[in-house]
Amino acid sequence: MIEAALDYIKEGFKVFPVKLDKKPLTEHGLKDATQTQQGVKEYWTKWPDAGIGIVTDNLVVLDFDAKSGGLDSMELIKTKFGLPDTRIHGTGGGGFHYIYLNPNGTNVRNATGLGGYPGVDLRANGGYIVAPPSHHPSGNDYYTHCYTTPVIAPQWLMTMATKRPEITNAAPVDGESIPEGQRNAILTKMAGAMRRQGMTAEEIEAALLAANKRCQPGPLSESEIRTIAKSVSRYQPVSNGYNVNTYTREGVIGGGNGYGSEIPASDTENMQRALQNRFNPYPIMSNVSSVASVANVSQDIVKDYISESNGQWIEYRDLDSDLGIRTPEQKSYRRSVVMRLLADKIIEKHPSINTKIRFLNNHVEDMVLDFEKPSNYLSLKFPFGIEDKVDVYHKSLSVIAGTKEAGKTAFCLNVAKNNCDIMKVHYFNSEMGDVELMNRLRNFEDYREWVNKVHWVERSNGFEDVIYPDDMNIIDFLEINQEFYLIGGLLSAIYRKLNKGIAIIALQKDPRTQYGRGGTFGLEKARLYVTLNHQSGVNTATIEAGKMWHNEMDNPRGQYVNYKIVKGCIFTNVTSWKQPQYKKEVY
Repeated sequence: MIEAALDYIKEGFKVFPVKLDKKPLTEHGLKDATQTQQGVKEYWTKWPDAGIGIVTDNLVVLDFDAKSGGLDSMELIKTKFGLPDTRIHGTGGGGFHYIYLNPNGTNVRNATGLGGYPGVDLRANGGYIVAPPSHHPSGNDYYTHCYTTPVIAPQWLMTMATKRPEITNAAPVDGESIPEGQRNAILTKMAGAMRRQGMTAEEIEAALLAANKRCQPGPLSESEIRTIAKSVSRYQPVSNGYNVNTYTREGVIGGGNGYGSEIPASDTENMQRALQNRFNPYPIMSNVSSVASVANVSQDIVKDYISESNGQWIEYRDLDSDLGIRTPEQKSYRRSVVMRLLADKIIEKHPSINTKIRFLNNHVEDMVLDFEKPSNYLSLKFPFGIEDKVDVYHKSLSVIAGTKEAGKTAFCLNVAKNNCDIMKVHYFNSEMGDVELMNRLRNFEDYREWVNKVHWVERSNGFEDVIYPDDMNIIDFLEINQEFYLIGGLLSAIYRKLNKGIAIIALQKDPRTQYGRGGTFGLEKARLYVTLNHQSGVNTATIEAGKMWHNEMDNPRGQYVNYKIVKGCIFTNVTSWKQPQYKKEVY
């Protein structure tokens, strides 16, 4: 423990000793936390077996509590917002701590039920978490799930952490709207109630879609509804119908069918078929006579269940609960199945917790490197000669983020004009009618020579559904007026539709911020990210990110140029490219 505590202070954390029940051993609790070697040695010499508490001031920690539905909420949050890779600790209770840095010193306080998500707590200023390798009352230890330096908290998390909606556990009455901040929590509770009555995922999804219309300020996406229904449907229903684990070809085991009467042998096959389609989210074995002893324990079913965890550690008790494994015979058979999967290297055991296993996703896609095949970058032409700074390849995404009057539409129009003889160009226009667009195009003296080579489309949303995968797609612009953290998901959806083609996407930008709407989320998929700023009569174009340098000795990141716009469409450079005045970065 003392060695681990010393390691934590080297990483910049403040620590203090805690009891097995997580309560501080020091007189003033976390106020007595230390960041010195001497302080650590004094504490853990006095309490050598004490757990390690980490103060979460200047941190933003998401605490997913397994017992309260936190793991289901974690999957919903990953689907809706994405959880950037960061330092992750596994808790002794089967949950997770996602540890992020507070990016701007905002006073973020501790919270429970963050954003209305069940089992999701927030630990920040004035709080603390228990860290590995501390012990837990369950007998398990805390462990490091992902060892890396914590990254800056995503913007959506900071927004949610400081908004603090008022959460209520009461379900809305008939016809009452479901308020913002409670949508996920209330719909998840509805889904749980329906599952307990034996409804299938499809039935639950249909019901939730109807209730979703009552959400304010607007409904959740269909994919979020589908995720809730699928997640809840992993659990066994509580029903008055037949229990899949309580009958055999001869009749009932223990009279557990819910009706207090035996099941005739002649009905067993029909019951099995009905149960398979109705109650159990995993198919049961076709051999009716073996249902009692090994129902839901076949190797394929256990393998499928574990593989759905996407590499997360699974407790045996959760596996048994979800698959309805209850009797000693079933658990014995499950153990033999697990041993076979371990021997075949399909799963692995946790290095320190014997009751945990996880699926080994060891399938790899081989890359075929054909050095005879041309691999040149696309010979595209950008304003300001950006092509001399950054190369753009097939299947790539570029972002142009511009303030008002900085010329992001002019940039996009010039890209279309200069490249329509190189690639088929599709221009998705979201803010101009046909008359306004034609007036803008007439400012190009040679517009008649190229305008008809471009495919002009009026479109303001759902761009991923109309992307031309092998062509140039220019989106002017990607509108998003709230929940800016969703921009990363929108860009990823567009990127996934590309094959050999490219997408160039314009975003709006606040002159007070470095990046366009969505902040650093817009950087995740972009191979080229350019900002256009108009301030105090000066226009500046800056390469915020350029992943493929045109010249290996010339890092384009941060380089900028001043420019003028003539007739709203013609760019002229006022200066040559300038190097950024960055401070030395520490990695």
